[in-house]
Amino acid sequence: MRVLHVMSERGAHGGGEIFALDTVLALQERGVEQFVVCRPYDDYLRPLRSAGIPFETFDFNKWNKWFQKRLVGKKILRRIKSHAPDVVHCWMPTAADWTPPGGGVPVLGWFGIRLDMKHFRNCDYHMGVTHELADWIGRESGHPDRAFHGHTFVRLKEDPALSREEFGIPDDKPVILMLARMSPAKGVDILLRAAVDLDVFLLLAGGGNALKNHHSLARELGIESGEGHTLEDYRKLARDLGIESRVRFIGWRHDRSALLDLADILAVPSRFEGFPTVVPEAWNKNVPVVASKANGLGEYIDHGINGMLSDIEDIDGLKDNLRAVLEDAGLRDRLIAGGAETYETKFSKQAVISSLLKTYEEIVRRGVVS
Repeated sequence: MRVLHVMSERGAHGGGEIFALDTVLALQERGVEQFVVCRPYDDYLRPLRSAGIPFETFDFNKWNKWFQKRLVGKKILRRIKSHAPDVVHCWMPTAADWTPPGGGVPVLGWFGIRLDMKHFRNCDYHMGVTHELADWIGRESGHPDRAFHGHTFVRLKEDPALSREEFGIPDDKPVILMLARMSPAKGVDILLRAAVDLDVFLLLAGGGNALKNHHSLARELGIESGEGHTLEDYRKLARDLGIESRVRFIGWRHDRSALLDLADILAVPSRFEGFPTVVPEAWNKNVPVVASKANGLGEYIDHGINGMLSDIEDIDGLKDNLRAVLEDAGLRDRLIAGGAETYETKFSKQAVISSLLKTYEEIVRRGVVS
């Protein structure tokens, strides 16, 4: 099997970007011959070099987009011709949109959340991270037989241990961790409001502004897009709520394993979501998960079994679930055990990569269809 990956995001920060890179590395371990087209960011290039995976960097610069898109498209087609892949795997919308038709090879477009299908019009096949998302893609594209489902998996490296002292957090105070882009889609403001009456510290790891597709998706789902669009908005909200002294905004981090080791709870209060990789990461690290019922979260989290769920934008519900996990040791132990079982049966690297390879084989068998 020969695969050409197109990865156009700005570095391996968010869950989708991290999973894309982790998948490439895992496929390399399985002997898949690969070539990667990506932006010139060290987050991508260091691991690719270390693994001996060949790559070429493009800017995907949206300044003068029409010209740049044509230029990058021609380069991708030349790379398809020289590498001769069996399948082209486009990770997320820009990669799919900038990969032109005419390569003579089937193209797979990957979705982490609901996205505008127009960006994937050049793809022969699609993949969503949840069954719900794959079903939606099938309906929107009009080709349910070309929409596949594929789980994410965990590839956490061992990080140097962190101490609460590094973040100015007392040893006797619970830590609620959020690992996500700091945007309305992720419900940052919801968690801040829920924490007002809880004697906890919030460790918020992530950065960046709200994504354009998050706002359009919010309108489609008929929910509010939330307060704040930048980190400064959330810092101001923490000040206004009187909890600034208990909130730590620590930006994008690569030591996710160490952060999870530091946490008492992982909070995922999203307004809408695919299925964030950090959830199985938490299950793997024995950290209880408290989340909203957004999309894929509700598909895989069973309330009281492997996590706690509250309605979307239900601040009191989120607060009650956080308090329950903090105060009920028996509940906490059950959630940890349930999460570990879910991880082993559905989200291990071996199971996910084996399933993806079967999808590649099916796509190659069917060939170009668009």
